[in-house]
Amino acid sequence: MGWLIGRWGVERVKWLYGRADQPEKATGLTYAQLEQRWLRWLSARPVDPLTVRRFGLKVQAFEAMRRYQTTFDPFARVLPEPPDTWPPTLVLKYGEIPDGPAQVALETLIKALQGDLRCGRLGSARRRLEELRASLEAGTVVGPEAEARLALAERLDQIRRTLQTAPSPGNQHHQSLPTPLLTLWEQEFGSPVRQEVAAILVTPGAGKAVSFVWWFALEGETAVPIAAYFARNGDQWSFVAAERRRGGNTLCARWPMVSIGGPVSALSTSAL
Repeated sequence: MGWLIGRWGVERVKWLYGRADQPEKATGLTYAQLEQRWLRWLSARPVDPLTVRRFGLKVQAFEAMRRYQTTFDPFARVLPEPPDTWPPTLVLKYGEIPDGPAQVALETLIKALQGDLRCGRLGSARRRLEELRASLEAGTVVGPEAEARLALAERLDQIRRTLQTAPSPGNQHHQSLPTPLLTLWEQEFGSPVRQEVAAILVTPGAGKAVSFVWWFALEGETAVPIAAYFARNGDQWSFVAAERRRGGNTLCARWPMVSIGGPVSALSTSAL
């Protein structure tokens, strides 16, 4: 795409994008001729072994992502008819979001893998790709990091179910919430919410993790970003802190935990 834009400009390529069967009108060349010119241009460029390795991993990661959809979210691979032809059952199907703990664990692993490739962390990308492939082969979550993500996703799913019951201060579900999360929930909502896990960052070898979560009011459009912190204790991940997220992320931070934004608030002093 960049090669096309560099030679014919954005507007002409946009025109071609909407009329893919008419390359001659946009460029004066057939697709076969365009391919030959692009290959000649490509063969004349210097080859960097690191770049070759990175793009090889990108291709493998893309294929693994396609396999993930086939294995864990097969309906995402279906190309539907126009929406005005959908029967009610299909409308309901497209309204479903496969967001169980296994999907959260593997989709956040895929996001981390994509971040590694974008930022040039090829060793980390290779390791995560191997865990993703092993999980796809097994049809379940496999690998140290993937399993840690699953444990965190299961804990977050427990929190989600609790928040959706609109707990009152006197009932058992209310008391089961970690104190920092309960305080945040009471300050921001005090009523049922749904939850979306945006990312899970696991610090390699340090036994620390942070999950970035969005809380949405079930009624209305109110949304609050939350950072939930965890620490490993043996084989278990324990909740230790929470804060309303603030500040931006560094896209390619050297260590994942550096990219969480502002300092931990006073709410994080209450441990589970």
